[in-house]
Amino acid sequence: MHEAACKLADQFEITVASTWMSSKDLPNDLPYRLIAFPSRSNIAGNPISPLLWKWVRQNVRNYDLIHLHSHLFLISLRAAAAGWVSSKPMVLTNHGMISLSFPRSLQLVWTKLALHTVLGNCNLFLCYTKSDAMSYAKLGASLPRIIVIPYGIDLDEFQFTDHYFNGPLRLLWLGRVVPDKGLRDLLYGLSEIGDASLSIRLSIYGEGPALERLVLLAEDLGLGGVVSFFPYVPHEMVPTIMAQHDALVLPSLTEGLPRIALEAFATGLPVLCSKLSQLVEAFGTSVTYFQPNSPASIRAALLDANSNRSQLARNATTARNLVERKYSIDAFAAHLGDLYRQVLAEATGGETTKADRPDR
Repeated sequence: MHEAACKLADQFEITVASTWMSSKDLPNDLPYRLIAFPSRSNIAGNPISPLLWKWVRQNVRNYDLIHLHSHLFLISLRAAAAGWVSSKPMVLTNHGMISLSFPRSLQLVWTKLALHTVLGNCNLFLCYTKSDAMSYAKLGASLPRIIVIPYGIDLDEFQFTDHYFNGPLRLLWLGRVVPDKGLRDLLYGLSEIGDASLSIRLSIYGEGPALERLVLLAEDLGLGGVVSFFPYVPHEMVPTIMAQHDALVLPSLTEGLPRIALEAFATGLPVLCSKLSQLVEAFGTSVTYFQPNSPASIRAALLDANSNRSQLARNATTARNLVERKYSIDAFAAHLGDLYRQVLAEATGGETTKADRPDR
């Protein structure tokens, strides 16, 4: 939400309160207020910070609208409870239905219970895809309050780059190395290619709890000359990294709307990804799909991409057109700002316009 907060900072007084797990210093040049609380532990993927919980409880009454992110975070539920007690209007964004941090069956119970209790008090539920919107409705979110609003990226930061697809096929993956991302399946798929893998290279950029085991697996599978691991790179370096590769591969087992795919689209980097319903809805025919959790399907997709590089080039052009038409951060921020004003107007029984005082 950093980009959206930057875009909306001239219309609203925005405060972002969050945990901070990085060892780097907080940025001090943001157009919005960032309050971050260090966290070195988590439960089932939830960063734990009693100081953040305390801050939310003490300060939520000072704001006009509360925007929560993800039903899967404990802090979202605690903030929703605090917002309800303080009679504050609230908006919740769904960043994906499922995480593999704890059992799926328990998550469905968790989400259904949350949507029928504290999160049920939200004025609007924002989903990036219709697929996630219908899942929310089935679990208890009020359908009239669900809005599908596709996320966007800054197209000025991600310029289209021509890719020539010469030499070994250079595949790229970037992100947090966790089991949800399906990287084990990707390595097994590569290992099943055999001699053809000599014409494919895979670069994995990122850090996370599953990294050490993934490195060992690559060694065990004899992929030392095929797979290379690199540390986390700053966001501003992502376009340069993308320009050095021929395709982005996303073997995720679960996703919301992956920003990294939109950034690849913008730079002209073709995408190969898991055939998840929300991704098919969002990306259409702009990408090459394979079945999630299936090394054999990944193997077939990689072999096809390697032998049919002209299709990769066509996908790159189609995807760039898609992101320009549907996934710009300017359009997303404008829509989000209008929704904020709508919720505030309904909560106060009045009208709010851009000419009104900035709202927090």
